[in-house]
Amino acid sequence: MNALDELPREIWDGLHASWAAARIPPHMHEPIAAYIVSGRIPGDFLQAVICNDFAKAVLQADLDNYVNLRAFAGFFYMDAPALCHGNEAVMQAWHARGGLSGKIPSSLEGENDGHL
Repeated sequence: MNALDELPREIWDGLHASWAAARIPPHMHEPIAAYIVSGRIPGDFLQAVICNDFAKAVLQADLDNYVNLRAFAGFFYMDAPALCHGNEAVMQAWHARGGLSGKIPSSLEGENDGHL
């Protein structure tokens, strides 16, 4: 079972549509879903993208990811939860809370009725 199998159908459909529109390579769908849903730290390339270290992302990318680097930037900027990307501390905090499956940080409770 992978992270995509754990998603409610409407969330999976939304992510899939975002990935298709952004041209995220299919082999990256599961690692992105696992990170967003459960906070599982991905490989070096995706970590670099999540942390906005695009120099490192270029060096870590395979050819498919390299030519689609702009798609990753667009997906995380436009479609991913704002609290899951930006720098390494943010990525580690997302991991610690367990992604979308985890608890809402206490600093945000009550501000958004439990939704991010």
